[in-house]
Amino acid sequence: MLHFGWIRDLMETLPLSIRPSMMPPGVRDMMTFRSAIRTQIDDILSDGTKNINPSIFTHLRDDPSLPSSEKSPQRLEDEATLMTMAGSYSPMLSLTTAHYHLLAQPSIMTKLRAELAATDNTTTRLEQLPYLSGIIHESHRLTFGLTGRNARVCPDENIIYTDNPNKVSYSLPRGTSLSASTLVIHTDETIFPDPWTFDPDRWTLKDEALLTRRRKAMLGFGRGPRICIGMHLANAEMAMALAAVARWDMRLFETTEEDVAFRHDYHVLCPRLGSKGVRVRVLGRAGGMMGRVGGVIK
Repeated sequence: MLHFGWIRDLMETLPLSIRPSMMPPGVRDMMTFRSAIRTQIDDILSDGTKNINPSIFTHLRDDPSLPSSEKSPQRLEDEATLMTMAGSYSPMLSLTTAHYHLLAQPSIMTKLRAELAATDNTTTRLEQLPYLSGIIHESHRLTFGLTGRNARVCPDENIIYTDNPNKVSYSLPRGTSLSASTLVIHTDETIFPDPWTFDPDRWTLKDEALLTRRRKAMLGFGRGPRICIGMHLANAEMAMALAAVARWDMRLFETTEEDVAFRHDYHVLCPRLGSKGVRVRVLGRAGGMMGRVGGVIK
């Protein structure tokens, strides 16, 4: 869909009753999902009244500052699909990666539990914990946001890019498609030594200049005016979920690093094909607070 956009346009012209028979299961699920969203959007746009249970669609419909082209059913369907995917799949990847490394490297879990034991586990306090924040940063770094290039175009003015080390500036004409590879930048050894190692301590250094450089290199949420609007929500979710995970004694079950490592670029990270994800055996409350319990979860 990224490189052959005409395929999507072609599929959109087919009746919905025909499309599923021509698609693999995952795509059929996506089309069913989009169809349900379109039904909701059509109902709201045809209603014209203040709904009892407003949604993002009612707010967009009633916003006088938006042109009608921004309120078309197709545009709202595309926005809803992207928002749902970005707001669920990306945090899931980061949380899965963090969960694996917490269990694969017990020293990381020990440090996290010690930090959590010394604070009130409210969302605001959790987000201020340096080691927990380091775990979250490393999770985002090694899941990359988008692994494919995400092009941007400035239509109104030339872009001046300055290569500071070499003191050279370049003028890129307006309308030029520009992109940066998050995958390459997040694994740049000059910024992140031993880049494929999950190391939360690289975010707890006293060297503020190096920390600032590393923060600037983090592109998982994008940068500038197009930065992800869900960034703070995602980090709050991560903090609460990891604090909950740390309360339990778990062991990895038939899971290796291949189940979280970057092995395929489907515009987002994909581990080895056929992976069943991170699976664990829950033994009980951490610190022996409750007896062993059976079961495998993922």
